[in-house]
Amino acid sequence: MTFRHHHDQLQYFCRERGWRSLSSSVKVLARTRSPDRKSGFSACIEIINMDKQMIRMIVPARKIMGGSNYQLRDELFDTGFWLEPEQTAWNMVQRYLREELKAAETAFCVTRTGWHNKVFVASEKSFGRSDESYYFSGGMADSLCLAEGSLAEWQSEVGSLLVGNPLLIFSVGVALAAPLLKPVGMESAAFHIMGPSSSGKSVTSFVAASVYADKSYIKSWKTTANGIEAVASEHHDMLLVLDELGLCSAEEASSAAYQIVNGCGKLRATETGGLANIANWRTLTLSNGEIGLTELMESSGYQVKAGQLIRVIEIPAEERFGCFAELHRFSSPSQFAEHLEKQTQKYFGTLFTA
Repeated sequence: MTFRHHHDQLQYFCRERGWRSLSSSVKVLARTRSPDRKSGFSACIEIINMDKQMIRMIVPARKIMGGSNYQLRDELFDTGFWLEPEQTAWNMVQRYLREELKAAETAFCVTRTGWHNKVFVASEKSFGRSDESYYFSGGMADSLCLAEGSLAEWQSEVGSLLVGNPLLIFSVGVALAAPLLKPVGMESAAFHIMGPSSSGKSVTSFVAASVYADKSYIKSWKTTANGIEAVASEHHDMLLVLDELGLCSAEEASSAAYQIVNGCGKLRATETGGLANIANWRTLTLSNGEIGLTELMESSGYQVKAGQLIRVIEIPAEERFGCFAELHRFSSPSQFAEHLEKQTQKYFGTLFTA
Protein backbone atom coordinates (compact mmCIF):
# COMPACT_ATOMS: atom_id res chain seq x y z
CA MET A 1 0.00 0.00 0.00
CA THR A 2 1.25 3.48 -0.90
CA PHE A 3 0.93 6.47 1.43
CA ARG A 4 1.67 10.16 1.12
CA HIS A 5 1.26 13.43 3.04
CA HIS A 6 -0.84 16.09 1.37
CA HIS A 7 -2.39 19.27 2.84
CA ASP A 8 -1.78 18.19 6.47
CA GLN A 9 -3.36 14.81 5.77
CA LEU A 10 -2.12 11.24 5.52
CA GLN A 11 -3.48 9.73 2.30
CA TYR A 12 -3.40 6.29 0.72
CA PHE A 13 -3.69 5.25 -2.92
CA CYS A 14 -6.74 3.26 -4.01
CA ARG A 15 -6.73 1.75 -7.51
CA GLU A 16 -10.44 2.39 -8.03
CA ARG A 17 -10.62 5.92 -6.59
CA GLY A 18 -7.04 7.28 -6.57
CA TRP A 19 -5.66 9.13 -3.55
CA ARG A 20 -7.97 9.00 -0.54
CA SER A 21 -7.76 10.83 2.81
CA LEU A 22 -6.99 8.59 5.77
CA SER A 23 -6.15 10.73 8.81
CA SER A 24 -4.32 13.74 10.16
CA SER A 25 -0.74 14.01 9.03
CA VAL A 26 1.39 11.68 11.15
CA LYS A 27 5.10 11.14 10.58
CA VAL A 28 7.70 8.95 12.24
CA LEU A 29 10.72 11.18 12.80
CA ALA A 30 12.96 8.54 14.35
CA ARG A 31 13.13 5.04 15.81
CA THR A 32 14.27 5.70 19.34
CA ARG A 33 15.65 3.52 22.13
CA SER A 34 17.61 3.88 25.35
CA PRO A 35 21.35 4.63 25.04
CA ASP A 36 22.18 0.98 25.85
CA ARG A 37 20.31 -0.02 22.66
CA LYS A 38 18.63 -2.88 24.55
CA SER A 39 15.39 -1.36 25.81
CA GLY A 40 12.94 1.49 25.45
CA PHE A 41 12.26 1.01 21.74
CA SER A 42 9.83 3.69 20.62
CA ALA A 43 8.89 5.98 17.77
CA CYS A 44 9.17 9.75 17.83
CA ILE A 45 6.06 10.78 15.91
CA GLU A 46 4.78 14.15 14.82
CA ILE A 47 1.14 14.91 14.03
CA ILE A 48 -0.73 17.98 12.82
CA ASN A 49 -4.05 18.10 14.65
CA MET A 50 -7.42 19.55 13.66
CA ASP A 51 -6.35 23.02 14.84
CA LYS A 52 -3.23 22.84 12.65
CA GLN A 53 -1.03 22.51 15.74
CA MET A 54 2.09 20.38 15.46
CA ILE A 55 2.45 17.85 18.28
CA ARG A 56 5.49 15.66 18.87
CA MET A 57 5.40 12.62 21.12
CA ILE A 58 7.32 9.46 21.96
CA VAL A 59 5.24 6.32 21.43
CA PRO A 60 6.41 2.91 22.76
CA ALA A 61 6.87 0.39 19.95
CA ARG A 62 4.44 -2.01 21.63
CA LYS A 63 1.58 0.43 20.95
CA ILE A 64 2.40 0.45 17.25
CA MET A 65 3.26 -3.22 16.77
CA GLY A 66 0.33 -4.61 18.77
CA GLY A 67 -2.21 -6.25 16.48
CA SER A 68 -5.48 -4.91 17.92
CA ASN A 69 -4.12 -2.25 20.22
CA TYR A 70 -6.38 0.82 20.17
CA GLN A 71 -4.72 2.59 23.09
CA LEU A 72 -2.53 4.67 20.79
CA ARG A 73 -5.50 5.59 18.62
CA ASP A 74 -7.44 6.88 21.63
CA GLU A 75 -4.43 8.82 22.91
CA LEU A 76 -4.05 10.46 19.49
CA PHE A 77 -7.74 11.36 19.46
CA ASP A 78 -7.20 13.29 22.70
CA THR A 79 -4.58 15.46 20.98
CA GLY A 80 -6.91 16.44 18.12
CA PHE A 81 -6.02 13.68 15.67
CA TRP A 82 -8.80 12.87 13.18
CA LEU A 83 -9.44 9.59 11.41
CA GLU A 84 -11.68 8.73 8.47
CA PRO A 85 -14.73 6.61 9.51
CA GLU A 86 -13.82 3.71 7.26
CA GLN A 87 -13.78 0.39 9.10
CA THR A 88 -10.16 -0.35 8.19
CA ALA A 89 -8.83 3.21 8.60
CA TRP A 90 -6.97 2.65 11.89
CA ASN A 91 -5.53 -0.64 10.66
CA MET A 92 -4.08 1.21 7.67
CA VAL A 93 -2.60 3.92 9.92
CA GLN A 94 -0.98 1.20 12.05
CA ARG A 95 0.40 -0.45 8.94
CA TYR A 96 1.85 2.87 7.80
CA LEU A 97 3.44 3.49 11.24
CA ARG A 98 4.97 0.01 11.29
CA GLU A 99 6.54 0.51 7.87
CA GLU A 100 7.85 3.94 8.83
CA LEU A 101 9.17 2.72 12.18
CA LYS A 102 11.24 0.03 10.51
CA ALA A 103 12.72 2.44 7.95
CA ALA A 104 13.22 5.48 10.23
CA GLU A 105 16.62 6.78 11.26
CA THR A 106 17.71 5.81 14.75
CA ALA A 107 17.96 8.08 17.78
CA PHE A 108 18.33 7.86 21.53
CA CYS A 109 15.47 8.46 23.94
CA VAL A 110 16.05 9.53 27.56
CA THR A 111 13.69 9.97 30.48
CA ARG A 112 15.42 12.85 32.21
CA THR A 113 16.73 16.26 31.26
CA GLY A 114 20.38 17.26 31.43
CA TRP A 115 23.66 15.87 30.21
CA HIS A 116 23.81 12.59 28.32
CA ASN A 117 27.38 12.12 27.17
CA LYS A 118 28.15 15.41 25.41
CA VAL A 119 24.54 16.27 24.60
CA PHE A 120 22.30 18.39 26.83
CA VAL A 121 18.68 17.27 26.59
CA ALA A 122 15.83 19.58 27.54
CA SER A 123 12.13 18.73 27.39
CA GLU A 124 11.63 20.18 23.89
CA LYS A 125 15.09 20.24 22.34
CA SER A 126 18.65 19.05 22.72
CA PHE A 127 21.99 20.81 22.39
CA GLY A 128 25.36 19.48 21.35
CA ARG A 129 26.69 17.09 18.73
CA SER A 130 26.32 13.34 18.58
CA ASP A 131 26.23 10.63 15.94
CA GLU A 132 22.55 10.20 16.78
CA SER A 133 19.85 12.62 17.92
CA TYR A 134 18.46 12.61 21.46
CA TYR A 135 14.77 12.90 22.36
CA PHE A 136 13.16 13.39 25.76
CA SER A 137 10.33 11.13 26.94
CA GLY A 138 10.01 12.08 30.59
CA GLY A 139 6.69 12.18 32.36
CA MET A 140 6.48 15.89 33.21
CA ALA A 141 3.11 17.51 32.67
CA ASP A 142 4.45 20.75 31.20
CA SER A 143 7.37 21.64 29.02
CA LEU A 144 10.28 23.14 30.96
CA CYS A 145 11.63 25.09 28.01
CA LEU A 146 9.34 27.60 26.35
CA ALA A 147 10.32 30.57 24.22
CA GLU A 148 8.56 33.77 23.22
CA GLY A 149 10.03 36.80 21.50
CA SER A 150 13.64 37.21 20.47
CA LEU A 151 16.84 37.30 22.49
CA ALA A 152 17.30 40.94 21.48
CA GLU A 153 13.87 41.78 22.92
CA TRP A 154 14.68 39.99 26.20
CA GLN A 155 17.98 41.86 26.39
CA SER A 156 16.28 45.20 25.70
CA GLU A 157 13.26 44.86 27.99
CA VAL A 158 14.67 42.66 30.76
CA GLY A 159 18.43 42.16 30.57
CA SER A 160 19.33 45.86 30.27
CA LEU A 161 17.38 46.62 33.46
CA LEU A 162 19.48 44.19 35.48
CA VAL A 163 22.46 46.54 35.22
CA GLY A 164 23.17 47.99 38.66
CA ASN A 165 20.99 45.37 40.37
CA PRO A 166 23.23 42.70 41.92
CA LEU A 167 20.43 40.41 43.14
CA LEU A 168 18.76 40.34 39.73
CA ILE A 169 22.09 39.69 38.00
CA PHE A 170 22.79 36.96 40.53
CA SER A 171 19.40 35.34 39.84
CA VAL A 172 20.17 35.07 36.14
CA GLY A 173 23.64 33.81 37.01
CA VAL A 174 22.18 30.95 39.05
CA ALA A 175 19.90 30.05 36.14
CA LEU A 176 22.83 29.96 33.71
CA ALA A 177 25.09 28.10 36.13
CA ALA A 178 22.75 25.15 36.75
CA PRO A 179 23.60 23.28 33.51
CA LEU A 180 27.31 23.75 34.25
CA LEU A 181 27.39 21.76 37.50
CA LYS A 182 28.35 18.51 35.80
CA PRO A 183 31.08 19.92 33.50
CA VAL A 184 32.80 21.61 36.44
CA GLY A 185 32.23 18.72 38.88
CA MET A 186 30.11 20.55 41.46
CA GLU A 187 27.14 19.42 43.53
CA SER A 188 23.64 20.79 44.03
CA ALA A 189 23.10 23.92 46.08
CA ALA A 190 20.28 26.31 47.00
CA PHE A 191 20.12 30.09 47.29
CA HIS A 192 17.31 31.63 49.30
CA ILE A 193 16.47 35.34 48.90
CA MET A 194 14.56 36.65 51.89
CA GLY A 195 12.91 39.96 52.60
CA PRO A 196 9.62 41.57 53.66
CA SER A 197 6.51 41.73 51.49
CA SER A 198 6.79 44.01 48.42
CA SER A 199 10.59 43.94 48.50
CA GLY A 200 10.80 42.45 44.99
CA LYS A 201 11.54 38.83 45.93
CA SER A 202 9.13 37.43 43.37
CA VAL A 203 10.75 39.51 40.64
CA THR A 204 14.06 37.72 41.19
CA SER A 205 12.18 34.48 40.50
CA PHE A 206 10.46 35.90 37.39
CA VAL A 207 13.77 37.07 35.98
CA ALA A 208 15.54 33.79 36.70
CA ALA A 209 12.68 31.72 35.27
CA SER A 210 12.63 33.85 32.10
CA VAL A 211 16.00 32.34 31.16
CA TYR A 212 14.13 29.07 30.53
CA ALA A 213 10.41 29.85 30.17
CA ASP A 214 7.58 31.99 31.50
CA LYS A 215 6.44 32.07 35.13
CA SER A 216 4.89 28.61 34.81
CA TYR A 217 8.47 27.44 35.36
CA ILE A 218 8.25 28.59 39.01
CA LYS A 219 7.14 25.97 41.53
CA SER A 220 5.57 26.43 44.95
CA TRP A 221 7.48 25.38 48.05
CA LYS A 222 4.30 23.70 49.30
CA THR A 223 3.86 21.60 46.17
CA THR A 224 7.54 20.73 46.08
CA ALA A 225 7.60 19.58 49.69
CA ASN A 226 4.81 17.13 48.90
CA GLY A 227 6.51 15.72 45.81
CA ILE A 228 10.13 16.69 46.19
CA GLU A 229 11.62 13.77 44.28
CA ALA A 230 9.43 14.23 41.23
CA VAL A 231 9.97 18.00 41.05
CA ALA A 232 13.73 17.85 41.64
CA SER A 233 14.19 15.00 39.16
CA GLU A 234 12.36 17.00 36.49
CA HIS A 235 14.92 19.80 36.92
CA HIS A 236 18.02 17.65 36.65
CA ASP A 237 20.91 19.83 35.40
CA MET A 238 18.53 22.79 35.23
CA LEU A 239 17.42 25.60 37.52
CA LEU A 240 14.73 24.90 40.12
CA VAL A 241 12.78 28.01 41.21
CA LEU A 242 10.73 27.79 44.42
CA ASP A 243 8.33 30.49 45.58
CA GLU A 244 7.44 31.47 49.17
CA LEU A 245 9.12 29.28 51.75
CA GLY A 246 6.56 30.39 54.35
CA LEU A 247 3.91 28.15 52.74
CA CYS A 248 5.71 25.13 54.24
CA SER A 249 5.87 23.93 57.79
CA ALA A 250 9.35 23.90 59.30
CA GLU A 251 9.48 20.12 59.13
CA GLU A 252 8.43 20.03 55.45
CA ALA A 253 10.83 22.80 54.45
CA SER A 254 13.76 21.26 56.31
CA SER A 255 13.22 17.83 54.76
CA ALA A 256 12.70 19.25 51.25
CA ALA A 257 15.74 21.53 51.41
CA TYR A 258 17.96 18.72 52.65
CA GLN A 259 16.81 16.36 49.90
CA ILE A 260 17.21 18.99 47.17
CA VAL A 261 20.82 19.75 47.97
CA ASN A 262 21.61 16.14 48.80
CA GLY A 263 20.58 15.19 45.27
CA CYS A 264 18.87 11.86 45.90
CA GLY A 265 15.57 10.42 47.01
CA LYS A 266 14.68 8.03 49.80
CA LEU A 267 15.34 4.30 49.85
CA ARG A 268 12.24 2.28 49.01
CA ALA A 269 11.53 -1.42 48.75
CA THR A 270 9.89 -3.11 45.77
CA GLU A 271 6.99 -5.55 46.11
CA THR A 272 9.48 -8.41 46.12
CA GLY A 273 11.50 -6.90 48.97
CA GLY A 274 14.39 -5.61 46.87
CA LEU A 275 15.51 -2.00 46.63
CA ALA A 276 13.74 0.21 44.10
CA ASN A 277 15.73 2.56 41.89
CA ILE A 278 16.61 5.70 43.82
CA ALA A 279 15.78 9.02 42.19
CA ASN A 280 18.74 11.36 41.91
CA TRP A 281 19.34 14.80 40.48
CA ARG A 282 21.77 17.69 40.24
CA THR A 283 20.34 21.22 40.33
CA LEU A 284 20.75 24.77 41.54
CA THR A 285 17.73 26.10 43.41
CA LEU A 286 16.65 29.73 43.66
CA SER A 287 14.12 30.25 46.44
CA ASN A 288 12.40 33.20 48.09
CA GLY A 289 10.40 33.96 51.22
CA GLU A 290 9.82 36.53 53.92
CA ILE A 291 11.98 34.52 56.31
CA GLY A 292 14.85 32.08 55.89
CA LEU A 293 15.01 28.38 56.61
CA THR A 294 16.95 29.01 59.81
CA GLU A 295 14.34 31.41 61.21
CA LEU A 296 11.46 29.18 60.09
CA MET A 297 12.89 26.18 61.90
CA GLU A 298 13.89 28.05 65.03
CA SER A 299 10.47 29.73 65.29
CA SER A 300 8.89 26.27 65.30
CA GLY A 301 11.23 24.92 67.94
CA TYR A 302 13.47 22.89 65.63
CA GLN A 303 17.21 22.85 66.06
CA VAL A 304 19.06 23.67 62.86
CA LYS A 305 21.68 21.10 61.99
CA ALA A 306 24.81 22.05 60.11
CA GLY A 307 24.18 19.45 57.43
CA GLN A 308 20.82 20.99 56.57
CA LEU A 309 22.28 24.38 55.71
CA ILE A 310 25.74 23.54 54.41
CA ARG A 311 24.65 24.14 50.80
CA VAL A 312 21.65 26.43 51.45
CA ILE A 313 22.82 30.03 51.19
CA GLU A 314 20.49 32.65 52.67
CA ILE A 315 20.68 36.10 51.06
CA PRO A 316 18.84 39.06 52.66
CA ALA A 317 17.22 41.61 50.34
CA GLU A 318 19.12 44.62 51.65
CA GLU A 319 19.62 46.75 48.57
CA ARG A 320 18.45 50.37 48.44
CA PHE A 321 14.94 49.25 47.42
CA GLY A 322 14.78 45.75 48.84
CA CYS A 323 15.88 43.52 45.95
CA PHE A 324 16.62 46.53 43.74
CA ALA A 325 19.51 48.97 43.83
CA GLU A 326 18.82 50.81 40.57
CA LEU A 327 15.37 51.71 39.19
CA HIS A 328 16.59 53.10 35.86
CA ARG A 329 13.79 55.13 34.25
CA PHE A 330 11.08 54.15 36.73
CA SER A 331 9.89 56.42 39.52
CA SER A 332 9.18 53.75 42.13
CA PRO A 333 10.19 50.18 43.03
CA SER A 334 6.62 48.99 42.41
CA GLN A 335 6.65 50.35 38.85
CA PHE A 336 10.02 48.75 38.20
CA ALA A 337 8.82 45.41 39.60
CA GLU A 338 5.57 45.55 37.62
CA HIS A 339 7.44 46.26 34.39
CA LEU A 340 9.85 43.36 34.87
CA GLU A 341 7.03 40.99 35.74
CA LYS A 342 5.15 41.92 32.55
CA GLN A 343 8.20 41.81 30.29
CA THR A 344 9.34 38.41 31.57
CA GLN A 345 5.95 37.05 30.48
CA LYS A 346 6.35 38.53 26.99
CA TYR A 347 9.98 37.62 26.35
CA PHE A 348 11.46 34.41 27.74
CA GLY A 349 13.34 31.23 26.96
CA THR A 350 15.68 32.64 24.33
CA LEU A 351 18.69 33.20 26.60
CA PHE A 352 18.87 29.52 27.60
CA THR A 353 18.69 28.45 23.96
CA ALA A 354 21.47 30.91 23.00
